[in-house]
Amino acid sequence: ELAREYALEQEQAAAAAAEAARKKQNKPKRKSYWLVPGIVVKCLNKTAGGGSFYKKKGFVKKVVDKYAAVVKLIDSGVKLQIDQAELETVIPKAGGDVHVVNGEHRGSTGIVKR
Repeated sequence: ELAREYALEQEQAAAAAAEAARKKQNKPKRKSYWLVPGIVVKCLNKTAGGGSFYKKKGFVKKVVDKYAAVVKLIDSGVKLQIDQAELETVIPKAGGDVHVVNGEHRGSTGIVKR
């Protein structure tokens, strides 16, 4: 009886270890940088341009050294170079094109349903 219980516990432990290894292998490939040319971002820097760029939206025109971008603001056309830490992505409205910028499906595009 004890031998059967021990064997069952060993089998369950091996199955759990195999499942953990499989999950680790399939872990999404997130990166610390996410900037991609062509996406719409919002400026979160409160001091740039004397605060006039705060919460303004723009297109990423060029990525500089993975962590910074040249952004062209939509309303004024001003171009500024800004770090990704001071930007956030803008989620498009339903029906708009979306670009996956991180994780397992990085680089994929789609259309927002809702």
